[in-house]
Amino acid sequence: MHSLPGAVHATTKGYGLRDTAFAPKMMSMPVVGPPHAEPIRTQPTLAIFMLSSFRVLVDGLPLTRPLGAKGEPLLKILAAHRRHTVARDALMEMLWPGTNPVAGANSLKVAAHNLRSLLEPHKALGTPGSWILFHHGSYGLNPNSDIWIDVECMERHWQQGRGAEAAGDLIRARAEYEAAEMLYTGDFLEEDIYED
Repeated sequence: MHSLPGAVHATTKGYGLRDTAFAPKMMSMPVVGPPHAEPIRTQPTLAIFMLSSFRVLVDGLPLTRPLGAKGEPLLKILAAHRRHTVARDALMEMLWPGTNPVAGANSLKVAAHNLRSLLEPHKALGTPGSWILFHHGSYGLNPNSDIWIDVECMERHWQQGRGAEAAGDLIRARAEYEAAEMLYTGDFLEEDIYED
């Protein structure tokens, strides 16, 4: 039995995550071209690192400006609940506890707008962007966008390692476990452990 499962469960406990929440959804859409050509992405890539220190990369580059006092926790919440949307009221209570509902709704709308603008500075004015969706009173990360999250990828490798081990393919199992272990750089959002 590999030791990684305990690390996964210990680090995600308390953030509302379950094993079923970790299903990768990489949606790069290569354009057909000549043989051996590099695939051309039709949309940018968002990478979110949640193990150890929280980091965000767009097309492999760090953001040029900070996410902001409410933008960063908003993105952390949405990434932690990647496979589900989060109700507007729940987000308001997490980010502005006890705030008047009208003021909280306005603050959340501004925070989401600012976050979208930081992540996608070239999106057309007035458009919702590719990565953060608002639908039926809830916010969430777009399941059809090219979003990579380290904890999802680690869990996927670990699950594939378990499957390969159960099938008796120990070489593949070892490779999958090693890939998962390489992604494990620290506890889940460890910088947030001591925050109030």
